[in-house]
Amino acid sequence: MTQIFPLVALVMIFLPVPAVFENLSAQDAPWEAMDYGPFLSAAIEVTPDNIACKGVAIPLTEDGSRAVLFDTAELRWAAGWEGEFVELRGIVYDGPHGTWPRISGDPIWTNPPGPGVVAQGQSFSDPRKVPYGPLPKGSGRWKGLQRDLSGILLHYSIGAADVFERPLLLKGQEIEVWKRSIHCKNLKGGLQFSVMEAEEGANLSAVRILPNEVVKSESLLELPDGSKFLLDLKTSKSSMSSAKLVLNSGRLIIEVTSTGDEEIYSHLHLAKFEGPDSIKRFRSVVNRRYFRDPSPLGEIWGQGSKAIYGEEIILAGELAVISDSEEDSEYIVIPAGAEVVTRDLDLLSGEKVSLYGKEGSNLSDEITDSSTEKSVLVIQGQSKSNMKLIAGWNCDESSGEFMENIVDSENDLKLEGVTWRRGIRGRALDFDGTSRAIWTRHDNFEFYTHGLTFAAWVCTTKDGSIFSQTRSDEPWMEGGKAF
Repeated sequence: MTQIFPLVALVMIFLPVPAVFENLSAQDAPWEAMDYGPFLSAAIEVTPDNIACKGVAIPLTEDGSRAVLFDTAELRWAAGWEGEFVELRGIVYDGPHGTWPRISGDPIWTNPPGPGVVAQGQSFSDPRKVPYGPLPKGSGRWKGLQRDLSGILLHYSIGAADVFERPLLLKGQEIEVWKRSIHCKNLKGGLQFSVMEAEEGANLSAVRILPNEVVKSESLLELPDGSKFLLDLKTSKSSMSSAKLVLNSGRLIIEVTSTGDEEIYSHLHLAKFEGPDSIKRFRSVVNRRYFRDPSPLGEIWGQGSKAIYGEEIILAGELAVISDSEEDSEYIVIPAGAEVVTRDLDLLSGEKVSLYGKEGSNLSDEITDSSTEKSVLVIQGQSKSNMKLIAGWNCDESSGEFMENIVDSENDLKLEGVTWRRGIRGRALDFDGTSRAIWTRHDNFEFYTHGLTFAAWVCTTKDGSIFSQTRSDEPWMEGGKAF
């Protein structure tokens, strides 16, 4: 059994409701100047009642002024918008708790929370008891995404069917066309893809320029608020499969059906309708030759593409870094494509090195060489026994800028920006997201070479405990709960 040095802090923290923060400019906020690459993963808000908890925001233009948001938990396109991409907020960016990034701009279209795709005949109502986390098994599973020369390719499954999707923005003369390409493999039956919210009163009709001219793939969507959209849905020709647009359940839906094993390719084009001239401009984009034929997205998946950047990639960093310490760290450089990386390990007394498989099994205690794709190098310290309490604070009475340690009555917990308030069960500390409590005597032991247990009770102003202390018998007990 591995023994540990316990460090216990009996803490009651009172978290206030977050205030409204100014939207900092790039000059004031380093996180705004960061290049986040071809997509941004985060919990991202469209509106307060439409949050993609596992969101992937994808810019469709170089400046991010046109973008889409996909929720990988619900497999839905939460929104497409024009503006300034994403407003970076929350603890990862500008610091405050209780908030998260949100789209920066005006939605062109949105989808309500819940599943974004369901089997034919099923409801779009949320099947989860709690509206968080993935959909139930069989209702959809996220498989991942890849970046290639054509943009971002998404992959998920619904039952036995594999689905691949790619979003694009196409520009024509005085018109912008949003494109959603869908490739279904191994589909037997049908799927319904939610395109956008369309409340009761919406109307879907044929598009006509001349009295008798009808293009079967085209539709005009009119919403109750007066907004109108041109739509064009093209699908691979087959006697065993089909795709069509329908209005149902307060949304616009693509219904894809298949009676065999054929792969189905569908392309939906969408643009704002701003008068008869919009139709000609829309068709000029949709009917471009290189957009006519279906794209085999499933065949592209996992195949890679030509190098996007010509520069050689070199990984560089430091090992054994201890912050706020003058101890030397080990600087390492690994060129791209290096097949073998050699490391000299300076072990402390009693430490040993073992090789573990990524599933957790001990492969060997004698290390020579091994693939980093299949194994992990583990350094284990010598077991020591020291089951006494090292430090703890009750947080129930003010002592100025320092709090008293319950172990030896020393005032050694420095409070920076922390205020005292009436908590759930008495006095409590109020952390606003920028304040800190610092233990001033932490230099007496080594954080990086020994196991430690931290125990505390933290609660919010409204929703109860976030986590609780160890067993109630004593402040510290071996085998007690820890976070």
